[in-house]
Amino acid sequence: MLLDGGVMKHLAFVLALVAGAAFGANIDAWTVDYPLSQPLAWWPINEGSGTSSTADRSGHGHTATLNNIEEGDWVAGPSGIGYALNLDGANESASLADTDAFSFTNGSNDLPFSVGVCASLTTAANTALISKTSTLSQLEWSLYTTSGSTLHMIMYSGNSTADRVGAETSSALTAYEGAYHSYIATYDGSESYTGITIYIDGSAAATVPDNHGTYVTMSNSTAALYIGAFLANESSYKKFAQGKFSEAIVDNRGWTADEVSVIAARCRD
Repeated sequence: MLLDGGVMKHLAFVLALVAGAAFGANIDAWTVDYPLSQPLAWWPINEGSGTSSTADRSGHGHTATLNNIEEGDWVAGPSGIGYALNLDGANESASLADTDAFSFTNGSNDLPFSVGVCASLTTAANTALISKTSTLSQLEWSLYTTSGSTLHMIMYSGNSTADRVGAETSSALTAYEGAYHSYIATYDGSESYTGITIYIDGSAAATVPDNHGTYVTMSNSTAALYIGAFLANESSYKKFAQGKFSEAIVDNRGWTADEVSVIAARCRD
């Protein structure tokens, strides 16, 4: 029996998965894990050892630097799939130096993008998931929680917290503490709260606006991209995540609800 190219390709993926499982390997191939368009950056955080960097498996070479990570921070990932980094909430994170690839503006208008993490948060209050912020004068976008444990997706204009557009979940994340969950935000570039959707475990969450001041267009600053940190170089307002991070993704387009469901499905205890 002759098999067409599509069937052969799928069969090759299945055989790779079986072989990997048989030998205890962790397969990090976007085409295997997610049958979607290649993202801008994908960090599976799956090395299991090392304290210097975590690889971008999207093929775009955005390797992230590990900050203050120790060997003992590597733990099991969701459902025993691969590994994760157990961040201490004090000063541990992963980061990538500023590059315009992660600045979603053309100078006049915002551009669509999506971000997401798979994490088991020890505490949902005052924690950082993923952001492109360094100081109060270097602000672009952020996905983080406040003291009330609600999740916020914010875009900043003019490198100022005073001028922003964003969405905040109506409910706190406290019920999700201590287990792996998928946290994703998509933005259509419309410069409006209505263009933001926050997803938890693949389902759209109820949100309210988190707007302030006059929003013109998103900043393009020299801020670094951080996984597990927000305003990392500020003395008073910085937030660091406390919990296990097993994946982070950034894409320069807005994901559909179906795509979000596929990405979220692997993040399960």
